[in-house]
Amino acid sequence: EDIPHTIAEAFHIASTGRPGPVLVDIAKDALQAKTTFSWPPTQDLPGYRPVTKPHAKQIREAAKLITQAKRPVLYVGGGVIKAGATAELKVLAELTGAPVTTTLMALGAFPDSHPLHVGMPGMHGAVTAVTA
Repeated sequence: EDIPHTIAEAFHIASTGRPGPVLVDIAKDALQAKTTFSWPPTQDLPGYRPVTKPHAKQIREAAKLITQAKRPVLYVGGGVIKAGATAELKVLAELTGAPVTTTLMALGAFPDSHPLHVGMPGMHGAVTAVTA
């Protein structure tokens, strides 16, 4: 019963003040116990208010910055997959003409065969992704 609250509290501690790792030690018997899943109650954590709706002004400003950029590149991470926004990524890339580079966690978020895809950056990536 305490695990959902403890995890939420650990996340709050890890992401506020001086952000860093947090250890949550869960007893073996609790980990092996059988239970039925139920969504935990909403946690009221001070300072933690995830954004659930887009901010139109911020979207307009981002669009303006992208259109004014001399060499825009869409550097895409796994968040695009978690958000279910791969179709939107493709539309954005095609509208802007910006090359797309995907991190390891975003592999598959943008078609490898697409002409705007320049590969993965970093030591396991492509030169085109690093120099885009």
